[in-house]
Amino acid sequence: MLQTIKKRLIDGVFSTGEMYALLKSFEGLFSTQNLVSPGLAIKTGGSSPQFQTGAISYVIGGTLYQKAAVAASNVPAALSWTGAAGVYNAGALLLTVDNAGNLYTYVSNIASSSTSMAVAIQGIQWPWVQDASSATGVAGGQAVIGAIIVATNVANTTFTGGTTNLDTAAITTTYINITGPFYPNEL
Repeated sequence: MLQTIKKRLIDGVFSTGEMYALLKSFEGLFSTQNLVSPGLAIKTGGSSPQFQTGAISYVIGGTLYQKAAVAASNVPAALSWTGAAGVYNAGALLLTVDNAGNLYTYVSNIASSSTSMAVAIQGIQWPWVQDASSATGVAGGQAVIGAIIVATNVANTTFTGGTTNLDTAAITTTYINITGPFYPNEL
């Protein structure tokens, strides 16, 4: 998509209507975003398959919203894998919030590598975030607030979302607090 836009801009073949539509599409992208780091963290170290967030402020369609801290939320069972000998696995959980303060989780693919955990993480593809109020996805009604990447640092490790503790010795969990516009559908 970006290459087509770039070529048409260079060639000067956009009509006024096409240029307006293009610029209007960016308006939605930048009027929906998280403004404050959600402070993603494990709920309780050493005993929990759950994560928590701090209070957040976010904008959807240009309107400011706030959400109180989330004390505990489960990692969905869809983010799970069964370890195999000599294989490292990784997956991501993308977190969004809507204008009513509902928290949504979207699960990536489960990437595998026989080389290392880092190579498995590189194979993660961000999940498509579809919002019912928008044909283009997240920009229509959900702001991305963060992501959690779970990876095995030891081959042959099984992870079950909602069951396996996020700080298990064979698991590396990375919390990514996202502020500003982030649209996995556009990557």
